[in-house]
Amino acid sequence: MAVTTGKMEGLQVQLKVRPALCVVALFLCLWFLPCPEGIDPKGWKVFAVFVSTIFGFLVKPMPLGAIVMTALTVLSATKVLTIREVVSGFGNSSVWLIVMAFFISRGFTKTGLGTRIGYMFIRAIGHTTLGLAYALGFTNYVLAPAMPSSTARSGGTVCPLTLAVARAYGSDPELGTQRKIGSYLIFNSFQTNYPVGAAFMTAMAGNTLAAGFAAAQGVEITWLSWWWAGFAPSIASILSVPLFLLFIYPPEIKHSPEARALAIEKLKEMGPMSMPEKTMLGTFFLLLFMWVVGSYIGLDATTAAFIGITFLVYAGVLTWQDVLSEKGAYDCLVWFSGLILMAGLLNKLGVIKWITGGLGSTISGLPWPVIVFCLACSSMYIAYCFASSTALISAVYSAYLAIGLAAGTPPMLTAMVIAFFCNLQACLTYYSGGSAPIFFATGYVESGDWLRCGFLVSVLHLVVWFGVGSIWWKLIGLY
Repeated sequence: MAVTTGKMEGLQVQLKVRPALCVVALFLCLWFLPCPEGIDPKGWKVFAVFVSTIFGFLVKPMPLGAIVMTALTVLSATKVLTIREVVSGFGNSSVWLIVMAFFISRGFTKTGLGTRIGYMFIRAIGHTTLGLAYALGFTNYVLAPAMPSSTARSGGTVCPLTLAVARAYGSDPELGTQRKIGSYLIFNSFQTNYPVGAAFMTAMAGNTLAAGFAAAQGVEITWLSWWWAGFAPSIASILSVPLFLLFIYPPEIKHSPEARALAIEKLKEMGPMSMPEKTMLGTFFLLLFMWVVGSYIGLDATTAAFIGITFLVYAGVLTWQDVLSEKGAYDCLVWFSGLILMAGLLNKLGVIKWITGGLGSTISGLPWPVIVFCLACSSMYIAYCFASSTALISAVYSAYLAIGLAAGTPPMLTAMVIAFFCNLQACLTYYSGGSAPIFFATGYVESGDWLRCGFLVSVLHLVVWFGVGSIWWKLIGLY
């Protein structure tokens, strides 16, 4: 009996029945609705599956990969798509770029290079609390190009570093001393994570999804063009957020010599850089070089990532077992591929144009800067309804971009601004992004403070990104 039960448990999908029934009900309603005039019937079926998939992302009856696999199965089994069309999404280069970046991220974690970089920043500029906040923010920034999961990067590297520093000062919520320095540092590490996520295409898993959606509407975003567009405003945000929090959520301690002492001690314990760390660092610089110059020498960003991973495997920094064990990469491969496939079809079959046509005509008379600003604000504050940045991108990015393009806004600027604010929105709540629950669970920041300060930080982002950003985007020719 026990054996039978064990086999049944092994066959079970992690399914939540009530949310699953809601997804199925929505799917059936859309599937059997008459196809609206002007839409390809095939496009309407894809739309029914796509909307049901996004709703599934919100209510989460099962893991994301399983939801998308179900969607692809339905499209193939009902003959809406051929199996060749269904699997074509797995050949998307943007998807494989993020998969390769997951493997590179594993190299930083395995070698300990990410932690070393963090302590080096703290040793260099961590003598004041503000300097310490900058050290943690720029640790995140340096790691971001090769660590595509903001949850893994900030939750797995930056958050433990922040906790170690806070506890070195005796700042602990269990002792009632969290406001000494820990609350400020924890909240700062969380809040700087999202301008960092916006800074690089490979800094957040959903960014390549946004780039894929943009490509489906004729806007090609490269790794270099993403970084260059976000460079000045992201640096301005990383510099302004800690200073802003110092005023609206101040710590009791303003000087932090103990933090530098802790960093020096930890670096002594780690000893000199090991050969795997040196190899990882060299590979990281090589990848950055290839990503920056790739568009000039005809080297695709995904090809560059393949080169980096191959080198790490041959050099012994990563074993093939390490590559096989990176489950998050393969999960992304499945659901990114499916979403990009469906989004491309919706645009190709005219569904996106049909959805956004009415709104596009309504706002078409407004100046294009006003339209871009409204789309950014909507991308920001709709986050109160979402628990995942990637789910938000999946739900609104294509539609928002189509609205902007239909209204005559500059294509590259519009695509980038929406993508940036789909990252920045996670500042608002303790559930808006994947790393939020990790930081919130430390107990250093109360929910009321989190929501109040998160909203104020969102206003700061609007000021910085449309202040510094608009000047920068004009200089680099985005409009």
